[in-house]
Amino acid sequence: KEKLFSFDDFPVHFYDNEIEKPVILLLNGFGASTEFQWYKLLPALGTKNRVILINLLHFGKTKPVLEENCTVDNQVNLVYTLIQRLRIKKVRIAGISYGGLIASEFAEKHEPLVSELILLNAPTKFLDLENLRELCHKSGVDTIHDFFAPSDYLGLKKQFELAYYSTPWLPSFIIKSFYDELCKPYIDQWKLMVENLLGEYENLKLKNYNYKGNTTLIWGEDDVIIPVSVGLSLNKTYTNSRLECISKCGHLPSIEQSDRVIEILEKTFYNTVYSK
Repeated sequence: KEKLFSFDDFPVHFYDNEIEKPVILLLNGFGASTEFQWYKLLPALGTKNRVILINLLHFGKTKPVLEENCTVDNQVNLVYTLIQRLRIKKVRIAGISYGGLIASEFAEKHEPLVSELILLNAPTKFLDLENLRELCHKSGVDTIHDFFAPSDYLGLKKQFELAYYSTPWLPSFIIKSFYDELCKPYIDQWKLMVENLLGEYENLKLKNYNYKGNTTLIWGEDDVIIPVSVGLSLNKTYTNSRLECISKCGHLPSIEQSDRVIEILEKTFYNTVYSK
């Protein structure tokens, strides 16, 4: 069910199947609203879980009144407020890419609420910005801002090409329509968000990850945006974690290798808890 609730006088956009099962909350990354990033997992996850998909600030219909910069803390606060409003006591929280960064920060700040942390190709303290900048330049994108907040549909096309291991063919008019409807209204704000993330990067590199709960890391082995080396470093850092690498998969495992992601999650949810 598609839902909106009021948060500081602006709408927060989310989806909720509202069943009496353990809760998994899915957080989106850049590029599109949450339903486009997770839809392939929903038929499987929705039978045994209460599944909630939230559009983070400046995605989907979640539109703050003030067009000011949006920080990671703002996003974490939004997620916390939603959980409190829905009276959820425990939640598995999963995030892809930028959503994974928000999920990891939420787990650090609100560990008692988190039964499990699930990160898919998430940027963290281990991301090498210089490698990312070099990748952007080699691909004809001037800056990191231009990559994550493209100024036209051709930039979105380039983003697709880099995000996939095997890029699906889409006609230009579909990419342009997708860009005009789902990206263009938010581009200025996305650029501010990327600028904020880059400004916080030095502090992020100094961060210690203290979350002690169960953590599942899912990574596309062929991701050139957030390489698997980031996942390997995270796996060494978290106390109770495991890393599942997916071959022939880029930055979007929930789309490109959805069946494999479902297998991993089902094993995680219903088998013996792992520990290092």
